Amino acid sequence: MVSLFEASPGAKVAAHRHPNLQIGYVLQGEAEYVASGQSQILKPGELYVFSSNEEHEVKNVGNESAVSLDIFIPPLEQVLRAWQATKDRT
Repeated sequence: MVSLFEASPGAKVAAHRHPNLQIGYVLQGEAEYVASGQSQILKPGELYVFSSNEEHEVKNVGNESAVSLDIFIPPLEQVLRAWQATKDRT
């Protein structure tokens, strides 16, 4: 499953985990990614990988929206359910 993620300047996704492998490619902005106690600030063109059940969080540390392309393997169920609910309303 491929998903576009966007975070406003200063926005933070709290530490969480899921059973899916997550691979991301930064398209725009700068964000701090924390996983397994290690922190990295990533910029456009850089990748991140979160293993299954690895706790991780992200914070936009730049002055513009941070945008990344996320791939979840297998698909992230809660995102699929939200998409289906939206589709059902149209």
